[in-house]
Amino acid sequence: MFYPKNSEAALSRGLFENPTSEYRAVPFWSWNCELKKDLLAKQIGYMKEMGFGGYDMHPRIGLATPYLSDEFMDIVRFCVEKGKSEGMYSWLYDEDKWPSGYAGGFVTEDIEMRRKKLWFTPTPYDDGTLTLDSDKANAITSLPKGKYIFLAAYDVSLDESGDLLSYRRIDISERAEGKKYFAYLEYDADDDRFNGQAYVDTLKKEAIDKFIKVTHERYKAVIGDEFGKAVPAIFTDEPQFSHVSVLNFAKQDKGGASYPFTNDFEDTFRAAYGVSLLDSFPEVVWNLAGGRLSKIRYLFFDHAAERFAEAYSDNIGAWCRENNILMAGHVMDEFLLKTQTWAVGDCMRQYRGFGIPGIDMLADKRELTTAKQAQSMSRQMGAPGVLSELYGVTRWEFDFRGHKLQGDWQAAMGVTVRVPHLYWASMRGEAKRDYPASIGHQSPWYKEYRLIEDHFARVNTAMTRGKADVRIAVIHPIESFWLAYGPNDRSSTAIREKDNLFCDLTRWLITNGMDFDFICEAMLPSQYKKTESGFAVGEMKYDAVVVPNLVTLRKTTLDALKNFRTAGGEVVFMGNIPTHVDAVESGDAAEFAKSCIHVNPLKDEVLASLEKYRDVQVCTGSGDTYSNIVYQMRTDGEKKHLFIAHLYRAGDLDISFLDLLTVKLRGEWKVTLLDTETGEISPMPAKYEGGNTLVKWISGACSSLLLELEEGRGEFGEVSEESFSGETVLAGEAEISLAEPNVLLLDKPSYSLNGGEIKRERDILYTDMAVRDALGIRRRGSHMKQPWAEPLDKNPQDKLTLYYDFESDIEYEGAELALECLEYTDDIIFNGENVSHNVVGYYIDEDALLKLALPKINKGANRLVINYRFGDITQLESCFILGKFGVKLTGTSAKITEMPKKIGYMDIVSQGMPFYGGNLTYKTSFVSDGGEKTLEITRYAGALMKVRMDGKEMGAMIYPPARLGLGAVTAGEHTLEITLFGNRANTFGTLHNVDENISYCGPASWVTRGGRFWCPEYITKRTGILTSPRILTK
Repeated sequence: MFYPKNSEAALSRGLFENPTSEYRAVPFWSWNCELKKDLLAKQIGYMKEMGFGGYDMHPRIGLATPYLSDEFMDIVRFCVEKGKSEGMYSWLYDEDKWPSGYAGGFVTEDIEMRRKKLWFTPTPYDDGTLTLDSDKANAITSLPKGKYIFLAAYDVSLDESGDLLSYRRIDISERAEGKKYFAYLEYDADDDRFNGQAYVDTLKKEAIDKFIKVTHERYKAVIGDEFGKAVPAIFTDEPQFSHVSVLNFAKQDKGGASYPFTNDFEDTFRAAYGVSLLDSFPEVVWNLAGGRLSKIRYLFFDHAAERFAEAYSDNIGAWCRENNILMAGHVMDEFLLKTQTWAVGDCMRQYRGFGIPGIDMLADKRELTTAKQAQSMSRQMGAPGVLSELYGVTRWEFDFRGHKLQGDWQAAMGVTVRVPHLYWASMRGEAKRDYPASIGHQSPWYKEYRLIEDHFARVNTAMTRGKADVRIAVIHPIESFWLAYGPNDRSSTAIREKDNLFCDLTRWLITNGMDFDFICEAMLPSQYKKTESGFAVGEMKYDAVVVPNLVTLRKTTLDALKNFRTAGGEVVFMGNIPTHVDAVESGDAAEFAKSCIHVNPLKDEVLASLEKYRDVQVCTGSGDTYSNIVYQMRTDGEKKHLFIAHLYRAGDLDISFLDLLTVKLRGEWKVTLLDTETGEISPMPAKYEGGNTLVKWISGACSSLLLELEEGRGEFGEVSEESFSGETVLAGEAEISLAEPNVLLLDKPSYSLNGGEIKRERDILYTDMAVRDALGIRRRGSHMKQPWAEPLDKNPQDKLTLYYDFESDIEYEGAELALECLEYTDDIIFNGENVSHNVVGYYIDEDALLKLALPKINKGANRLVINYRFGDITQLESCFILGKFGVKLTGTSAKITEMPKKIGYMDIVSQGMPFYGGNLTYKTSFVSDGGEKTLEITRYAGALMKVRMDGKEMGAMIYPPARLGLGAVTAGEHTLEITLFGNRANTFGTLHNVDENISYCGPASWVTRGGRFWCPEYITKRTGILTSPRILTK
């Protein structure tokens, strides 16, 4: 049992206050370097300190220890044992990098195991198989890099609009009366992303059998004794088939369309449906003339989805069940009908093999459909919860407010296993651009992260218990979507409308107190149970079913709906009534719909038709529905647990206000507040009207609410907002102290290669690319071969000299230099003096940035010269001058100045710390007249703040409005120390990218799409306490 304590009769106060490891997050632990036991042991300790319950050992770019080797497996075993000693769980990850399935290339060394596609094109390959001069004239001589096989040729006629009038399959040597098209089976070619091999054929069970043998059996041999104990799960990441790529234009003369396929696809298709796919494949490619719908297209996508599910998730899931370990993770492109069609065919069907179905939610997106699909299958399968890979791709400056908001809405949508993305084992080289921030010890706030983890662990202690209260089901529209998926110029409007309605309906329901589950038609025959009441699907039972603007229904679905309606259940047809059954034209659905409710696809009509099934509603002070919330309610024996969270970020969080909201619950309930930030449990006052319970909730923009409900009435009344009678503004400057040395960034060197002329590139990364190009060495990147797969020469011979020049307003003794690849440097010279290679410590990351003592910094000009032995193994990265000095940034250049002793409440970038990424403490004081006091800071830029008054820890300030009660403060003067926890955005961020708010911050963001958006100026992020603190008096 994944949550064994949930078998206890009720949630205990002790468990809620101090949740154990199984309720806590397991971050992706990025194994991106040469793995060393002492380094990894320290990091397990750091993760425990952060409040994590375990870690997921995830090989990523930079891994130098041979994957799955004896050495690698010895380290895995070591980490499992170390984790056990710390009371933590060790999760496995089933791949080297991602997507899962190719086992670092070991599986796809056999080319028959490689991913394949059907390429449909009017331009054949000139490979000696063509006999007609017209075909040869139209052919291309550039052949695929991988293996390919001719499948079929077609004579195709289209109407003026580009729809399919007629077609016939012909011999390759036969002349077409219309236009001739060719179908080829193409294998993926060698690719550095897959360590010089290729991705796996996920439609081929034999290929996934080999993946299991290479990967899962290897782990079983070494740590199988801990499966289901210290090693509870194995994560699979983004499995997919060859993506569908439809024609851009129905009548295009070049290029083609691509579809998932494998060697025996035609045979299994014929066996499943009794017809040939290849004979009719043009119906997959084009829309039929006259608006007719193609059953062949429908069956193709159904078969592709089924082949994928059988080969991958069914196969791996069965192995995992047999070996007492949970299959966890997520599939590719879950969000839209279009994206899941092109990547996996049908997202929900793929979850059936998972022990814990999951999602990824990167870049702080709000993909409600993604979460709802996984949540629905998890509930119906009776799984212990939902997993989410979250927080990644959000940039260094993503703060604790963002972490709570993103985690909260997902917790309300069923996520119980958070997998923060990423905790880097090392920042060395390319690793530091692997979708920051590092949610680990390299971030200066890591010791405070337990504040986040304790909150979510407490939520989980309640929201993993019992069973979800869900009264509404919605038939998933994926199968109707397949019928519309033709060439872009003929189908894009219909595709967009279907996806928009898919997202809209999901949002309408969940933000208006109507939780629901999707029903997967492919899964329904194995899940449905005919009952006297309710629509029973697996472990769930629903009171109403929505049929949302579908074109086709399966007969099995329609029959189940008829049984449900006959038993008194409610069926709501939204929008168009299906005109087809099993993709064949039929009036059966229309006839059945006469006995059901029919509404237009409009929000108000849909909600009105389902109002009787709403058990939770959150209202504003004016009585309107407050729709920026999501919720989940669960029945746990004689009690219920209700979790409510904000969904969207409310604009500028610093200037958001408290809202006085009313939570309206159907029925009369005794209400208890479970405070997830403090662990306290206390009665919550409520009022009772018309058989409903009304609870007042003073809600900030990042607030969430966890309530326990028992039948009957409890304490009568309501909470009220705090009021203040006066304030004291602590304006002016404050003394400061830094937790780390200040830093001057050096990232724009000139250089000389092998004694040649001195040149200059844009910055250090462009210098690295230029030198590699000059020497004929591959450029670095996130998809290069792994060091373990192509061991690098550790004795490079080429000579590279970097010259860094900077100015200083002062002389300064005691500075240090932090740099990477020290082992590949020869002489390092500063102002004409040799710099000793004796390491005096490290800066931020002990595997990456080592520190050397520097000679005196001169007033005026200074020059640092670094001589490298350059080869593929040498990674040029920025250098840093560290010390107790200030730095003045002027556009494109920076110089050293005196360190300010005091600063104002504003951005520290302009106050001597443009590249500082550590924590900063402001020291000030105030005079109290006695009484209860509250500290308020209306705007800050950092992860969080912590406060000491008169030397005593008072607590953290994080969520808006940023206030902290100081208690009864005696009359007289008192000191305040406010620590602002920073981030590494101005040290390691995208400092030369003109886009200040990169929506998807990955490795390419540092080279700015080939340089188009690069600039010589430093684009810094605001950091610091930005407004004067205020002392409020109650």
